[in-house]
Amino acid sequence: MSDYRALAAFGAAVPPPLPHSSSLDADCVAFLRQNCRDLLFRKDREALADRDGHDGVPYNFERDVDRLCLERAIHRFCQSASRENAFDVYVCYCEMFRPFGTGYQATRVLLETLSEHEGNSSSLLMKHRDHYAHSVYVFLLGLALYRSSTALRQAFGEKYPAEDDAGRAERFVRLWGLTALFHDIGYPFELAHQQIKTYVCQLWGIYPERINAVQYYAPFVSYKRMEDFTAIPPEKKLCVGHLLRGFGGEHEGLNGLLANALVRRLGEAYGFSYESALAQLTARPADSMPYMDHAYFSALIMARRLIAALEPNQPLPDDTLDALCAILLHNSLFRFGLKGKSAPLSLDHGQPLAYLLMVCDELQCWDRVAYGQNSRTQVAPFGFDLEAEEGAVRLHYFFDCAGEDPRLSSAWRSMEGDGSPAGCPFLAAMAKFLDLSCLGKFSLEAAAQVKEKKTGTYLSDTKFLNLYDFALALNARYDAGLGADEMAAGGLSTLQTAMARSFDQLSLEFKLSNIAQAKGFARHLEELGCFYTDRAVDYPVLTDFAAGELETLARLEHQRWQTEKEEMGWQYGTGYQDRRERALTRRHKDMVDFSRLSPEDIAKDAQPMRYMIRLLNLFEGLRIYRTGHAAE
Repeated sequence: MSDYRALAAFGAAVPPPLPHSSSLDADCVAFLRQNCRDLLFRKDREALADRDGHDGVPYNFERDVDRLCLERAIHRFCQSASRENAFDVYVCYCEMFRPFGTGYQATRVLLETLSEHEGNSSSLLMKHRDHYAHSVYVFLLGLALYRSSTALRQAFGEKYPAEDDAGRAERFVRLWGLTALFHDIGYPFELAHQQIKTYVCQLWGIYPERINAVQYYAPFVSYKRMEDFTAIPPEKKLCVGHLLRGFGGEHEGLNGLLANALVRRLGEAYGFSYESALAQLTARPADSMPYMDHAYFSALIMARRLIAALEPNQPLPDDTLDALCAILLHNSLFRFGLKGKSAPLSLDHGQPLAYLLMVCDELQCWDRVAYGQNSRTQVAPFGFDLEAEEGAVRLHYFFDCAGEDPRLSSAWRSMEGDGSPAGCPFLAAMAKFLDLSCLGKFSLEAAAQVKEKKTGTYLSDTKFLNLYDFALALNARYDAGLGADEMAAGGLSTLQTAMARSFDQLSLEFKLSNIAQAKGFARHLEELGCFYTDRAVDYPVLTDFAAGELETLARLEHQRWQTEKEEMGWQYGTGYQDRRERALTRRHKDMVDFSRLSPEDIAKDAQPMRYMIRLLNLFEGLRIYRTGHAAE
């Protein structure tokens, strides 16, 4: 049976997996292809004549294309680990599973605010590393471990019964994505807390090895007036009332909801009560020194968003509450608050999401952008690979040996020993609160090698937060057929509203295509000796492209577009009668060499690049500059 049977049913070419960059990449792609067949299919949409998808294609046909989009997005991220490609994974998940009722548009403020705070605020900290791309890595680790571990699949199946393995895998992707991709969404609350602590350390000359001493005399940020933030809106009380009963929490807010959920899931095993759990949650924002628990705020933010997306009498699903509990527990609450001296968490406790999140969050200590002052000087693994099979998990962490000997670093020493949980400090620390044997025999190897320079980094300050807006504008340019000046005349706010409305009508594949075109803009500018940024730089501002530059841009954009189409299984072809037939056969007349394009087709590739000049002018301070003289 084809990995993409709905595509195959119409004779569309099913593209093979792209050459993988790691075992982790290969495992995740294999999981989506082999374990997730018929992902999000509807049995009442099996007829080939169904026209419920975009452009009138069958509903299940479009679901196959969506899954292929996610597969390709994961592959791109594994190759580059860039925030821009992490962005694609978030877009795919949000558009496919719509966790807040709608797609990425309803989610972007959470994700983009996190990354914006990390990039701009975290440099003031003593120690801090990326959480945006980190969360995507955590998501991928979970996919690979689920695919390899019968014990994990069995624990998940017992907790969440399904008709078959495919249905169970679909539910796993939905719940695991909700858990992993959003588990650090509350980190900005910790950033403010840590910034003040760092400032005090600098004032009083407290060095990293004595950092915990600051808790005894330093002022720190805490959070008061939490009542409104943790309140459940009156119109949504019916959504969670069934989850509050039993422990005296009927009149509590989100703290009561989460405390009730924790005691139902782990209270008996770890000996804590509703009252003690509620007391700990209530105290976390006001008395968390030396560290603020960002997991608590992540769970609150997610609970508020998920409940807000429900109809007034629609119950919050119990499995969604499992995801919230996993997020709440992953940082410090479980190991330093609720666990006490009890046994480590295992799959036998019936909380596979919480268990897997703790495992993957701890393992993901490589390839994280260092923002904090001390983090930049600390040696950390630059790469990783995972060999996971039934009954065994082998971890490979790679350290750069081009400069200072990595074997002298604390990170390397923590991974030394015999590589087992008992003989490796890194795994031994995890084993204090996690029963790693649930996933089989764990082993770890640290290796030194020369780090290869990553490609795909350009002078342009990509501000990937603007990628979505750029993609909206590019689509609107094609959709409306308006000139750049005419589109920009209404101002940014008016324009964005119209663009978002048009963009929402696209399929996931074409949304990602517009996003890819926006990403390609930085690469194309580099070819012309140009870049864009919102920083004040002493370079000449570009106001328009020369004729020769426009042709260069058109050629580069056509090459990018054709490669994108080929990777998604499109082929050259003519004779289709309409957009539906073109989408079903996945053939396009423009998949030819650039020299064979008509002047009209060339202009179609070049004009959006020219339009980006007008668009960038709408964003305050964002301009295109030349690194040298203008082209003739």
